[in-house]
Amino acid sequence: MSSIEKQIVQDTEIPQSHQSEQVKTLWMLACRTKEGHMHQLVPFYALSTEDAEQQIQQWLSEQPCSIVRISLRLFPNGFVICRQRLRGTMA
Repeated sequence: MSSIEKQIVQDTEIPQSHQSEQVKTLWMLACRTKEGHMHQLVPFYALSTEDAEQQIQQWLSEQPCSIVRISLRLFPNGFVICRQRLRGTMA
């Protein structure tokens, strides 16, 4: 397994401390329009990797234009945007 593949696996594993609880963890979907004119980071909270995948499929089906998925990453410690912080977990 390459270092990039290892990072992808690490980025989508729920921390052990959150697996037994009903704690939603922050995920970030990176995507773009099929034409490549717009890139988006889509934050959402999910209980598991499977829940995250289901939410992505639902979101993609609701979009008015064709979206290309780039990556999916887990942020259990949160994410900072312009001096604001999205919590890493949500109960």
